[in-house]
Amino acid sequence: MLFLATFFKWWLLGALVLGLIVGWFTYIPRPRAWIDRAVSAVIVIFAAGVLVALLRLLPGRAGYLLELALLMFTAYVIGCFIGWLAHNLLRGQSALAPSTAGAGGTVSGSAGTAAGGTVAPGASAANGRPGQSNVQPGKPHGS
Repeated sequence: MLFLATFFKWWLLGALVLGLIVGWFTYIPRPRAWIDRAVSAVIVIFAAGVLVALLRLLPGRAGYLLELALLMFTAYVIGCFIGWLAHNLLRGQSALAPSTAGAGGTVSGSAGTAAGGTVAPGASAANGRPGQSNVQPGKPHGS
């Protein structure tokens, strides 16, 4: 396998980069049940392939192609995981960013009170729409 890794290093790097891209764009915060079943099936198939490769049950070219496929798939899955993790970390940081309202601004939701703003009575966080808030810099509460 070390020969395969050195000989196909650029193809493995390409599989890793492709995995990064796919992991980034197919980010799901909470996996659904069908994904769990699909991942379980892929793990079983991958483990069977590793077992066949370790026991050298496929001689010649077929064994060579099996080992290459396992290596490429491993690079792809590692890239997918890194892409998913990067997207998760960046998304988590933007969700935890402090409010820019400052003192005296009217901010809705509990995040506004933590940032030093006041909460408008009867106001809901972001008016039920993501990315929008009741921030009115420079206007005191009740104006």
